[in-house]
Amino acid sequence: MRNAIIFLLTILLIGCYARVPDVIGKEGQPIPGFKFLLRDGQSLVWTDTIKGNSPTVFLYFGTQCPYSRAEIQDIFDNMDEMQDIKFYFVTPDSLSYMQKVVDAYHLFGFSNLQVGQDCEYFISNHFDVHSVPTTLIYGKDHLLKAAFVGQINSGDITKYARE
Repeated sequence: MRNAIIFLLTILLIGCYARVPDVIGKEGQPIPGFKFLLRDGQSLVWTDTIKGNSPTVFLYFGTQCPYSRAEIQDIFDNMDEMQDIKFYFVTPDSLSYMQKVVDAYHLFGFSNLQVGQDCEYFISNHFDVHSVPTTLIYGKDHLLKAAFVGQINSGDITKYARE
């Protein structure tokens, strides 16, 4: 009896931490073409130019959102284990606020990470998401594997990106 109770409690606890992707209606579609402004305020990244066969993750974050900041911190802490994944951290907030996050979390010097501003609110409009953080995970084939509205951890990112 005691073993059964321990087993059930373990299952319940695991269930609390396992995230199931949210359905946003774009699953299986390729990375859409849009642009975002890099932190220098002049350079643009066009997603049409994303090449290679690496998984790609877009983190749509709010500079003042504690959940976005927690997800950024978790990714930063585990970046060594995720060098094979391309990250694009994109915010609708101003460049000055974005720069504060870049500085606070030392988001520079990673060859697999770019941070930019979604000046045209493309992610919010295209994916019909209106809360942050939202994480979009694309596989090596650049097709959307999973989308998460709300904070997730680096383990969830690697699980779906490498599937």
